[in-house]
Amino acid sequence: MVDKKVAGTEPQAGAPNPTIEELAEKLGVKTWALEGAKRAYGWGAGKRLPESDFRAQIEAWLKGPMHR
Repeated sequence: MVDKKVAGTEPQAGAPNPTIEELAEKLGVKTWALEGAKRAYGWGAGKRLPESDFRAQIEAWLKGPMHR
């Protein structure tokens, strides 16, 4: 059986991770939440992260005491 893959659905090997700003826009993260997470995690503008790491850290920050 041949496994067919649709072009453009798989991340390219060696492609850089997206910036946190790109991920925030893609995932609909509000500006204040991104800025708070940047300060909490020491992220600078243009920081590149895998989407899974970004999601996990944003969710953790939003559930933390600084968000309340």
